[in-house]
Amino acid sequence: MNSPEWNVNWRAAFEWAQQAGRPVLIDFHLPECVGCRMMEAETFPDRDVRATIDGHMTPLRVHADALPHSEDYGVRWTPWLVVAAADGRQLQAAAGFQPAAELTPWLLLGLAKFEMLERRWLGALNHLERVISLHPKSAAAAEAVFLRGVAGYRQSAQALHLKSAYRKLTEEYPTSVWAGRARPYKNF
Repeated sequence: MNSPEWNVNWRAAFEWAQQAGRPVLIDFHLPECVGCRMMEAETFPDRDVRATIDGHMTPLRVHADALPHSEDYGVRWTPWLVVAAADGRQLQAAAGFQPAAELTPWLLLGLAKFEMLERRWLGALNHLERVISLHPKSAAAAEAVFLRGVAGYRQSAQALHLKSAYRKLTEEYPTSVWAGRARPYKNF
């Protein structure tokens, strides 16, 4: 399988994302970057990565030195990936090479944040459930548990979602920053 078909026109990519109701995946890269080349060869062609990008995102590839965009998104290293809303707001960013097993849940987390920004709580919950159930050992899993509690609460106005997130985080991800952030929900 090949890499996604990357847009290279900034304005066109964001306009298309706006029309399609999708976030933009921005890949700030440099041709000489070893991590960028590895992601192009190994990570982006992965079936799950491709399905997530092709099915839900507008991929945009930009030279890491492209001003003002690289400054706007704080690019300091490559590869530098950003999930952004169609209005340009950054939802999350990651620096450095990511294997497919980590990029897929990271992308799903970005999609959930986009859905939450749009107040589409059920869509967010769907993406978060995929991270938690399919990628429980990934770096994105603990944050997904926390955000599932938030999205569940926002969707239903029932605090039990927040308490459930706290319990799962303290049981399965006790050393994560997200377990600490969920501590206020302990007594709900």
